[in-house]
Amino acid sequence: MTHESKHVRNPIIKALSELDAVPVENPACPGTPDVWTLAGWIELKELDSWPVRETTTVKIPHFTVQQRGWLKRNWFRGGLSFVIIKVGRLEWLLLDGYWAAENIGKSTRAELVESAIRHFSNGLDKKELLRCLQDIRTLNAKKWIAEKQQQPRIILE
Repeated sequence: MTHESKHVRNPIIKALSELDAVPVENPACPGTPDVWTLAGWIELKELDSWPVRETTTVKIPHFTVQQRGWLKRNWFRGGLSFVIIKVGRLEWLLLDGYWAAENIGKSTRAELVESAIRHFSNGLDKKELLRCLQDIRTLNAKKWIAEKQQQPRIILE
């Protein structure tokens, strides 16, 4: 079991079991996120600690060009995706996938925390993470339904 699996993937899979969370390994399509759920795809990352200086840009090891491209392409095609970063032993951030693809490696700690959909500073609150992703999924579905209802209907006689 890899370090990432033990410390990041397993807690996320368990927390999101109600969203049918499934770990994904896909060597045929580089960049595919680590977890699929009914709420969208999730790329998982881990940092041992934040940079010492607050003005230092946060670098995420192994956040590849293929992963960034996958997240952006998914967004442009109407999909939902997220990046979850675990920092140290207690801190977790849930980020929008497109935002993360554009901004990780260019942002400070404060910018990442401010831009997070949800920031868990004292351990992962599994119920809150689940609720947050369920809410996003519901809002996205309602938006899609509202847009479809505004489209002209074709009546065939």
